[in-house]
Amino acid sequence: MTLSLRPGRIGIESLENQVGYLFRVGQSASRTYRRKRIVFPAPPIPETPHVEPGLPDAFGRLTMRQRSALVLIHVNGMAERDVADAMGISRAAVRTHAQRGLSKLRDGDSSGSPIRTGSHPD
Repeated sequence: MTLSLRPGRIGIESLENQVGYLFRVGQSASRTYRRKRIVFPAPPIPETPHVEPGLPDAFGRLTMRQRSALVLIHVNGMAERDVADAMGISRAAVRTHAQRGLSKLRDGDSSGSPIRTGSHPD
């Protein structure tokens, strides 16, 4: 059996253990076929949270301060004092803007219908 890898190189005929050499070559070559391929599952697609269809329009009817107070308190979960510092107004003003904004969202105003939500724990 004669196997020469490249011209001018020593071939397999000069090896002492030719069978062992061929065994090792075959073993190494087969590892790539036997090796299990790691397949990662596709990442789950995050669900889009349910948003009341009329909510964007209702938020558009609020003043900027009412909208800011509501989003910072109820969406971001900030405390009233932190919202007051961020907006540069007093805590009482933050509370008033948030209450008036919620009232507009619940009751609606002349330009829209009220937004009905589930029961509120307060």
